[in-house]
Amino acid sequence: MSDTFFIGNRQSCLAWADARKKYMKRGHMTMLQIAHDDFCTVFKGENYCNCNPTRVLKDSYGRILATVENVGSDNPIAFGWSETHD
Repeated sequence: MSDTFFIGNRQSCLAWADARKKYMKRGHMTMLQIAHDDFCTVFKGENYCNCNPTRVLKDSYGRILATVENVGSDNPIAFGWSETHD
């Protein structure tokens, strides 16, 4: 498998940004679940994602708040340092 990074489409990226803004607030617990594809390099010990994972936000009881597909490759470093993440 090549080291191809999926960019995702604009509508999905905007939906993901809206979901993060709506549900990830200071003082609330929100769980992020990222479902990588089986061929993704994160399962091979690499430090990057080369698949197009499904992203799910859940509340503290495990209820699904938002599910977004086709956002693009997951970059946990960029997510951790983004301005919308507390």
